[in-house]
Amino acid sequence: MTQPLMPGPPLSSASLDAAVERLPDDVVALWRDHGLGATADGYLRIVDPTAWQDVLAEVAPRFAAATPLMSSALGDLVVWLDGRAHLLEFRRGTSRIIANRLSTLLVILGYESFLADPDYFDWSPFPEARERLGVCPAPTNASVSARCSPSEADDLLRPSRSSTCASTSS
Repeated sequence: MTQPLMPGPPLSSASLDAAVERLPDDVVALWRDHGLGATADGYLRIVDPTAWQDVLAEVAPRFAAATPLMSSALGDLVVWLDGRAHLLEFRRGTSRIIANRLSTLLVILGYESFLADPDYFDWSPFPEARERLGVCPAPTNASVSARCSPSEADDLLRPSRSSTCASTSS
């Protein structure tokens, strides 16, 4: 099993209020209880739906009415639309329904077999990258600028890097 939902910084009250207006209670509770946390050993991060809405509308117009829930370490997006969780796999140009209830989605996220399954998340090469590099903490606007100079950012991108992302957080 993977890590359970780990709490993160709180979702802004404006974003939370907007979510309350249009989403079921259990989806809103995801942000209330966990903020912008992570799950699946850092593979998925809970996102601020307001911050992602314009991006979603631009890159996936068919899903413009959806609410972004999570982003993956591989650039995929989990969105909520019409009472279902959809996975938008931008790396493959596909989308599919992965759960009819939030509770089902949260169970799926607890098992590596679902995360590795091509019919669900197909998370390879994430486990290998996590083993080699660690899991980077979710950046905030303030922490990125305070933590990384341009040369440090270059160091973080070098494949031969031996330290983990977690060691760069402060």
